[in-house]
Amino acid sequence: MSTDDEIWYPGKVVDLKLCEGLEELTVEYTTLFADQHRLQKLQDTITADKIRPATPTSDQKSFEMMDKVEVFYNNGWSSGQISMVLGDNTYSVCLYTSMETILFKHSDLRIHREWKDGVWKMADKVNHNLNYSSRELFDIHTF
Repeated sequence: MSTDDEIWYPGKVVDLKLCEGLEELTVEYTTLFADQHRLQKLQDTITADKIRPATPTSDQKSFEMMDKVEVFYNNGWSSGQISMVLGDNTYSVCLYTSMETILFKHSDLRIHREWKDGVWKMADKVNHNLNYSSRELFDIHTF
């Protein structure tokens, strides 16, 4: 489940094991690397409550003041709120994780959605049943 202070990193499930009745997933991050040369993608073992389907894409044309958004920042998606709409498709966003206000381009923003009870909330459509396929991208929260 997502809360306002979490960062979600894109990745995929590469292995699934049952350990004492709990699902343990080995995940590989798309944007995080195990080495400084960025040659080996970082892998981690997590529990199923730390993963959700990748957020559905949106063709959101613009955002308004006070819109709750997610921004792609430091290799992951962080929640925040639009604090100012600037020209040139630029927005000032206050991040919930650090309370910093940072400028972002429209291409680094998406409308905030939450994965609750197996469906995306605040979306036009309800998507996905959570099925751990190595061909699907997921958002992963571990840090």
